[in-house]
Amino acid sequence: MKWIPVPSLIICLVTFCGFLFVTFASAMFVTSLIQQSQRAYIASPHLNFDGTVFREFLDSHSVFVAQASKKNCQVIFLGDSITSNWVNHPSLFSRTFGKYRTLIFGISGDCTQHVLWRIENGELDGANPAVIVLLIGTNNVVVFDNSAVDIAAGIRNIISAIHYRSPRTKVILIGILPRGFGLFDSFKQKKIRKVNLLLSRFHDGFSVFFLDPESFFILPNGGVNKDLLPDYLHPNGKGYEILAELIKQKLEFLIP
Repeated sequence: MKWIPVPSLIICLVTFCGFLFVTFASAMFVTSLIQQSQRAYIASPHLNFDGTVFREFLDSHSVFVAQASKKNCQVIFLGDSITSNWVNHPSLFSRTFGKYRTLIFGISGDCTQHVLWRIENGELDGANPAVIVLLIGTNNVVVFDNSAVDIAAGIRNIISAIHYRSPRTKVILIGILPRGFGLFDSFKQKKIRKVNLLLSRFHDGFSVFFLDPESFFILPNGGVNKDLLPDYLHPNGKGYEILAELIKQKLEFLIP
């Protein structure tokens, strides 16, 4: 049996890891370019790095369209992975929202323009829910070309699209959660705060109700609370308990 010298083995491993990194970085770079070419306030489907529509996005959308057409829901949770991850906390969700007929329409990686596209392509048609719980925008924050004004405009267009199709639906609009670590932390947090300030102005106490959970997820020093957002983005069980209580209080007011 021929043994490969240790230095040669190390070189091979380094070369292979470098290849993987370059491949991944290239894919991410192209994906970033595609996302940057999409405006946060103009409806667009979720695209792959090669420009084709993301298959999982279309599959999930088709399921949601079919569910909405049954017209038997009271509350729809609408958004990205933070919304879809409610399914990972079934006991909490059932305990908090079990008395309502609910649907969870969350797709991982979605930005504002993707949710807007989903609505404009039938995702809410016929549903007419009493309340939609909307949480979207965190994935736009990391897109350099999406300004706070652009992101807020995208969310405003989502709300308008909801009310165009279902005028009596109340929207519980949740502010973007804190996210990120490292060099760009302060940039992300400043951008998120600008977006949330703009979102707070959509609150009218009649059709739109804004909730800002930032104070629960930020440490006194301004950092992200890793005990609630362990990956600096998605809430864990304790984080979802906080969101559940905030939403529950508003739902009980809107659906006595």
